[in-house]
Amino acid sequence: MRLDRCAARQHPRMIFLMPAVNNPIGSTMSIRRREQIVLVARRHNLLIIEDNIYGKITPSNIPPIVSLAPERTFFVGGLSKSVSAGLRAGWASCPRGQAVRVTVAHNQLTGGRPFLNMEVAARLVLTGKAEAIRQAVMAEIAARGALFDEIFGVRTTGQAAAVPYRWVDLPAPWTSPAFQLAARNHGIRIDGEDEFRSVRGDKAHHSVRIGLSAVAERERLATALTTLKGLLDSGSISYMSVA
Repeated sequence: MRLDRCAARQHPRMIFLMPAVNNPIGSTMSIRRREQIVLVARRHNLLIIEDNIYGKITPSNIPPIVSLAPERTFFVGGLSKSVSAGLRAGWASCPRGQAVRVTVAHNQLTGGRPFLNMEVAARLVLTGKAEAIRQAVMAEIAARGALFDEIFGVRTTGQAAAVPYRWVDLPAPWTSPAFQLAARNHGIRIDGEDEFRSVRGDKAHHSVRIGLSAVAERERLATALTTLKGLLDSGSISYMSVA
């Protein structure tokens, strides 16, 4: 696999993964793929950061990587996606002997943990209110996802149906920057593929990510989605004509 070749040639120390559901594509990593990655990580002594931020709104029977390789996996989660976007509180499960190093690194990067955030998060979790909010969040995401599917004439299935965004492949002649610009000209902000690239690649996906949770009212969301679907179907607007 490509990770094996990369590790042999470039000797990285750590890999970052979102196996529960990938942002922005929305794909879920299979158990076989997770087991293969663990084998490669052990062969090349790689540490693993497993980002599970969407894991609490996308329940799955597939075991997390941390359960396959607890000796080398940092399992990271939080409340920002499942409870409240404004509540920047999270946690990390660390391999044995690494907790102090993680705490020190976090303090150096962020200046420390805000007490109020931590206290609010702890009380929400311990009183059970966080779970009640999580259930409401999942129901609202499901309703908005159904609205997207209805307007765009698609059927989103699996874990991708449980996240508050959709990854949309653009038909010709649209490119990602052109569609972003056309949407912005209609007062709608969406994310293009370049915003999720860590490095320059050889392949252009011609896709955009449409968020479903940025507006408070479903009616406004429906209006925006209808506008985007109209743009998508027009097919006649090029990059130069929407400037």
